[in-house]
Amino acid sequence: TYRNGGPYFDINNTMHYGMSIIGKDGSGAQATHIVYLKKMAGDSIFTKADGTPYQSLPVTQWTADSVVSTYPTDSLTTRVSVSAFSDGRPIVAYQYKNVGNYYKIFDGADWGNEIILPGDKDRAPRIISDYNNNLFAMNDSNYIFHSTDEGLSWDSIPIDYPVDTWDQKTYAETGVLYY
Repeated sequence: TYRNGGPYFDINNTMHYGMSIIGKDGSGAQATHIVYLKKMAGDSIFTKADGTPYQSLPVTQWTADSVVSTYPTDSLTTRVSVSAFSDGRPIVAYQYKNVGNYYKIFDGADWGNEIILPGDKDRAPRIISDYNNNLFAMNDSNYIFHSTDEGLSWDSIPIDYPVDTWDQKTYAETGVLYY
């Protein structure tokens, strides 16, 4: 079973897409894999982060660009969030159940090391990047977390209402982030 993280369109109108592969169906299901796909504007195929084309769809845990795999243990939550820097490097955020929030950045050759994401560990965060490569992380807390250095340090911005029900869009034609 899959749970889609939804598309993110970067400033070049490339679609970045993440999803979780769920090990067991039913109540309390958890994921065993977080996978990534992208589709460049004007292309007819989906590729992995390194540009290798997918030979067929749907992707599986054996054919996917696996960002994280905990197989056979179902220890990942099913929520995944994808974004990208202005140079096209994808960012994938996810959560280990009852442990914490993390993300990885594709460095051009491989998915890098896990980086801790701030926020409530009860709900996986949404992560987005604006055209200036500022990172924003949001989850069910009363804060939006902001980084100007690719996540090396984070500031917290208090808000009056938890962002669980918020939606975020980045419009490629302007690169401006809207809530």
